[in-house]
Amino acid sequence: DAKINYEGLGSCAVRATWTGLGQPQVQHLGRKLSAKLPALPSTGSLDVNVGDMGQTSISSDRKVDLVSLGNRLLDDEAMYGPVLELANMLNLEEVVAKVLSFARVARKIMRSEGIEGPKHVIPAERMARFLARSMLEIGTDSAEEAALSINSVAAAAGDVDSGDEPGGLGCGAGLRPNAPAELEGKLLELVQNAVDAKGLDVSRMTRLLWDYLPPEACSFVKAHTAEIDFAFRWIDSVLSPTEPTPGPDLALAEEPTPSTKYRRELQEVAPSASRLYECLESSDKFPRGLEEKLLRAAPYLTTMQVECVLRAPSLSPELRSRLQFVLGLKHRVE
Repeated sequence: DAKINYEGLGSCAVRATWTGLGQPQVQHLGRKLSAKLPALPSTGSLDVNVGDMGQTSISSDRKVDLVSLGNRLLDDEAMYGPVLELANMLNLEEVVAKVLSFARVARKIMRSEGIEGPKHVIPAERMARFLARSMLEIGTDSAEEAALSINSVAAAAGDVDSGDEPGGLGCGAGLRPNAPAELEGKLLELVQNAVDAKGLDVSRMTRLLWDYLPPEACSFVKAHTAEIDFAFRWIDSVLSPTEPTPGPDLALAEEPTPSTKYRRELQEVAPSASRLYECLESSDKFPRGLEEKLLRAAPYLTTMQVECVLRAPSLSPELRSRLQFVLGLKHRVE
């Protein structure tokens, strides 16, 4: 369904319905691999509405529960299995598997900490605790397994490699009995600095990764040091305060106003108000030069000025059509 008015503006509404959709299949012809994606809803509809100013809205008769969908993606093999197959076709299976594993850890931490929305993790203390637990429990499936991992490594803390960095504790050395509280305190300092607009201490954050991540995750950090350092430096640039802006240039206050400075140019483009009102009060036809100026200056007139000019009976069809179009736009913007 679509319509258009005399100003060349219109709107349309499109409704699409489908039934009997099967399970999508993706094929990699070069490697001769294929993967079936999770089945889509077999029936449904979609509504797309485009307004006269370009505004677009999309709605569906099926309400999607994103939380439920996310849980299915993490827990239901019928959902994450095809995703891993597709990732394997792109040589990304290991990366996607690690992302899903970390998502499960983050979900369990959020549930155990009572985090249901962003407002529950905004306080610096809560954010530091969430980050600390995420670092210590990454690569595990639950907080209980993380605690067992901490205790098992603590028993052999004396055998842990001292690391390749000077003064470092080494990969996995952070898994000590007091590691959670210790890491949480150090992260709290970094989070508080970010809250106070002091940026992110990249070297300290990188040091924490080396000292407290489990061995497997720490090895990943070692293999991608440059990328992780770039990501931290970007975050630091976002959280750091900007350079102080200079004050206003007082010399600009002494310059003439634009209406005075560009009076000659304005007179060549737009008609003077006195000349315009003289022609409006007269029943004679508008001079051609005045009409040309009005055609160019119409978008810069106010709504009341355009309405006033349209009340003149002697406008040419071209000028009247132009002013009606401009007036319609102004009404929509207002």
